[in-house]
Amino acid sequence: MKTNYDLIIFDCDGTLVNSETLNNGVTADLIAEIGLPQYDLQYCLDHFAGSTLTHIIDVLEARHEVTFPKDAIELCRQKVKLRMPTELKAIPHAVEAVGALAQNYKICVASNGERGTVLQSLDLTNLKQFFPDEIVFTANMVAHPKPAPDLFLFAAKNMGVAPERCLVIEDSIFGVQAALAAGMDVLGITGTHHAPEDQALTLRENGATDIIMTLPGILEFLAPREKVA
Repeated sequence: MKTNYDLIIFDCDGTLVNSETLNNGVTADLIAEIGLPQYDLQYCLDHFAGSTLTHIIDVLEARHEVTFPKDAIELCRQKVKLRMPTELKAIPHAVEAVGALAQNYKICVASNGERGTVLQSLDLTNLKQFFPDEIVFTANMVAHPKPAPDLFLFAAKNMGVAPERCLVIEDSIFGVQAALAAGMDVLGITGTHHAPEDQALTLRENGATDIIMTLPGILEFLAPREKVA
């Protein structure tokens, strides 16, 4: 297992900021409004975490022959932004862990989230100091979002680092799949998941290089390992 990386790429929602419940709650409300209440918060957390709202809408419209309002995505964005100042929190120890990593590695964010929301999330959680706009990469910047590798490859190219020298930090299946497709190692973080042990197993089954519970776990993963005689 190699630990010689030049760039650490962070997902945002569920990895740096604890926004999955907020985002999926708003999504569940939207879906219920068109007559599909079975897609409640728990379902959205289990099946849609890490996906784009555009993808979710496409799936449900095809599955149930329903039509979402044309402004559905914008309405969700507005609702999320209104609730962010009071409901959004940084992942525990995020500022300390990212600050420590930034001293020895290049870092950036690559998120499927809407760009304005991602930037606001980083600002509200005191993480913007480490991630200025130019090293925050979002799905609107590439042709295909996660689980395609496009976003991670785009981030690595812009950061001037080869894919095999990148380590991705992700909490979702889509993110793990995207990192592997990009030829990158990926740590699955499970501490924000409602069922961390089950999520750890799922991320391992999808090819995660290793599993960490919290962000300081990255430092432990990267620490030099003593050779066993």
